[in-house]
Amino acid sequence: MIAVRTRQSSPNDLLALAESELSRVARLGQVTLLLAFVVMVGIMGLLGITEPSLPSRARAVFAAITAIGVLGTVSALWTLSTRGVVLARHRVIGCRVAVAFAATIVLGALGLGFVKGIPLAFGVAGFGVILLGGTIALLRQENRKFSTLTARRHALAQQLKIGG
Repeated sequence: MIAVRTRQSSPNDLLALAESELSRVARLGQVTLLLAFVVMVGIMGLLGITEPSLPSRARAVFAAITAIGVLGTVSALWTLSTRGVVLARHRVIGCRVAVAFAATIVLGALGLGFVKGIPLAFGVAGFGVILLGGTIALLRQENRKFSTLTARRHALAQQLKIGG
């Protein structure tokens, strides 16, 4: 018979695990994401500023893309600076942001399609609806995971109170 040793984790071990820093792969991914956002913000900002002949609509789109890039840069910097793992709460917040951006794509494309009569905008809106459906499904999944983890944490806290 094979004996299997299991290590009992103390609450302090679990807290240390939850507060450990990002893995090397996750950290490299965040750095890559940060660099991509910085490059995107730089290019879009420069194009918006240096092209005086751009219509106001194009300037507004460049400003919106730049704002999204700034938000992404801030998010990547925050993740790297806290050095913490991406927790369930962070995933829910990220999914909410993704739903908001996907809804903005749908509404903006539909607005362009109806107001300016651009047929291609409806194709973009269709893609946006697919993207919105996917982000909503992911948000629901992450909300369920977060609720499960919160309930588990509460149960473990009750067990510690009773046992300790």
